[in-house]
Amino acid sequence: MHVRSLKYGEVALFERRLTADEIASTEAYLAKKWFGIDTPGYGSAAGAVSVGAGASLTILGSDFSATSLGGAGTVTGDVTLADNGGLVAVVKEDGTIDGLVINGDISLNGGAVTLTGAVADIQPGVYTILSANSITNGGGAWTLPVLRKFSFGLAFTGTEVRLTVAKTGLKVILR
Repeated sequence: MHVRSLKYGEVALFERRLTADEIASTEAYLAKKWFGIDTPGYGSAAGAVSVGAGASLTILGSDFSATSLGGAGTVTGDVTLADNGGLVAVVKEDGTIDGLVINGDISLNGGAVTLTGAVADIQPGVYTILSANSITNGGGAWTLPVLRKFSFGLAFTGTEVRLTVAKTGLKVILR
């Protein structure tokens, strides 16, 4: 292919014949890399992604981005949460939260943590809502849930996002 006076090129070698989807994905990657052209359906944010408990999602290729991410399943591959995206924590019937496991790296840059499921039954505690091989937090601001009688805190380690749920109020003990 000849485009103007292109002085750079790239050769990709594969050990096997690519499928039609793999060819389309490779072409979309190269169009973005060399010409800055987005190919519809490739490299754009996937929207809300929720992986249920016991389920798994495998990411093929690179540049997977989601606007919202949550659940209690497993994701294999690298993920970018869109700026000001959402982390969704699912409260189980016993009031606890199981986190999403990412067998890969994730990049975050602020957003909102939301609760779904049996929210009325939430129990105080510290819950790992996301774990990954590595977590890069761009430092954007995070909005936490607001529930009567509870306060929330969020902590980032290099490999986990932890949500602290604490009861608020005054406790008086008379003896």
